[in-house]
Amino acid sequence: MKLLLIADIHANYEALQNVLEIPHDRAICLGDIVDYGPDPEKCIDLLRKKAIPTIRGNHDNAVAFKVDCQCGYKYKHLSIATREYTWKVLDKSGMEYLQKLPLLINEEIDGIKLYLTHASPRSMFEYIKPETSDEEIRNMVNEAMAGGSRIFSGRAFSHPHEQETWKPYNNKSGFSRAAERWGYPGKLCCL
Repeated sequence: MKLLLIADIHANYEALQNVLEIPHDRAICLGDIVDYGPDPEKCIDLLRKKAIPTIRGNHDNAVAFKVDCQCGYKYKHLSIATREYTWKVLDKSGMEYLQKLPLLINEEIDGIKLYLTHASPRSMFEYIKPETSDEEIRNMVNEAMAGGSRIFSGRAFSHPHEQETWKPYNNKSGFSRAAERWGYPGKLCCL
């Protein structure tokens, strides 16, 4: 089965449409549907229409519950600047959709148990960066391993311009930093 994991859509509808054209049997969204981009409602509608299981990311959480996204300083101003717009264009149904998204997904596909998160298994706000040590990653996933044998995180990478720093990674902890990777249209990331 070809599994398409997508993350960090950030209301970029055109990029979402394009990435969903990649041949796949099943798609799962690892969060951050909203903030930054112009089309949060279209992105939510498309994910709903295609019945794509989706995790709540930190930006989805910030919009849904009107709290701080706890993103890095470099992007916080963009999040704040687009938040009011996002609240204006999302109807009650869109807000409720974001509020009800799960924080993780446990899935079994082709006999392989998957534990899917937006960020680290500990928190939707914790990045797993290239410099994060193997030991720290093992500490992050020890508890999660009861839920799955392979762990994928929408934040198991940094930003698109840093993609060259990532190499496929899979150790005894079962954590996978990167699977097969296609381009980065906009801020949308696809594993």
